[in-house]
Amino acid sequence: MPSPQARPPLILNFDDSVGPIKGAFCLDMQAWQEKIRFACSWRDFEAVSADISARLPPAYGTVLLGSGDYHHISYFLIKKLLERWPQQPAVSGGSGRAVAAAPRAAPGEGGQIHVVILDNHPDNMRYPFGIHCGSWVSHLALLPAVARIDVLGITSSDIALAHAWENRLLPLWRGKLRYWSIGVNTGWASLFGLSRAFRNFADAAAMTAAFTAEQAGRTMPVYLSLDKDALNPACVQTNWDQGVMTKDQLAALLTALQPCLIGADIVGEMSAYAYKSLFKRALSVLDGQKPVPAAKLAAGRQLNRDFNRQILPLLL
Repeated sequence: MPSPQARPPLILNFDDSVGPIKGAFCLDMQAWQEKIRFACSWRDFEAVSADISARLPPAYGTVLLGSGDYHHISYFLIKKLLERWPQQPAVSGGSGRAVAAAPRAAPGEGGQIHVVILDNHPDNMRYPFGIHCGSWVSHLALLPAVARIDVLGITSSDIALAHAWENRLLPLWRGKLRYWSIGVNTGWASLFGLSRAFRNFADAAAMTAAFTAEQAGRTMPVYLSLDKDALNPACVQTNWDQGVMTKDQLAALLTALQPCLIGADIVGEMSAYAYKSLFKRALSVLDGQKPVPAAKLAAGRQLNRDFNRQILPLLL
C-alpha cells in the first residue's frame, strides 16, 4: 500500500455530506448549493470556479465534492490542474496557487493527460442549458490537453440503445472517449462505427483485469475521478442507481493507476436537498432521484465516511 498522503485532502463542502477528515482543508461552499447542484448555467459555473480558485490552499491532495450532483465540478478541477501542467509540474508551499498534486510521471506527448472516471453513468449526455453533472465529460473531451478519457464501471441503461441519442457521439467516434461497461447491451454502437469506443464485460472482475493489464507500463499522467455510484451498495450508499464493483476491484484499479496519478476527486456521498427551483425539481424527478429517509441518510453517510478513510491512502 502506498505511504500516507503527502498533501492533505480538500473538502469542497457544498452539502455537508462528506463529514470531517483528519487534517483536511475544508472550504465552505454551501452558499452555492442551490445554484450549482445538479446543473447550472455557464455563468454560474464560471462564478463558482472563480470563488474556489480564490480560496484554494497552496497545495492539496484528493478533493472530496460531496454528492454526485456536483460531479461537474470535476471539470473545473481538471482545468485548474491543466493551467499549470506541465509548465509548473511540481507543487510547492510558496505563495502561488498549486494544482491538486505533484506529478509522479513525465508529461505525455504535448503535455497531455489521461482522465479515468469510475462511474455508473457515462456523464457524456446532452444538456443544452449549461453544464450538468451528467454532461461534463462531453466538455472535458474538448480540451486538447486531455489525450484520452476512460469511463469505467457503467451498468446503467444510459449507454443502451434506448438512450443512444442522448450521448454525445463525437468524442466516442474520435476515439478520445471510451465506455467500459458491465452487462449492458451496446450492440447499437457498431451501426455508427463506434465499436472501438465501447468495451463491454460480463462482470466487474473481467473489466478490472482488462483495464489493469492495459494500464501496465503506461507512463502518461492520470487524473482520477471516482463517483461512488460505480460501486455496489454493500460498499457505499449514494443517491443514484449503483453499479457492481467491489472495494477490492476498486483497490486493484487504484493500485494500477497510482504510479501515474497527478490528481483525484471523489463524489457520490449520500445527500438530501430540497430545490427551490421548480426546473431543478423537475430535472431531479426525471432522473429518478427520490427523497432519502433520515435513518437511511445517517447510515449511508457513516458507511461512506468509513470507506473514505480506507480509500484515501490509495490516492494522493
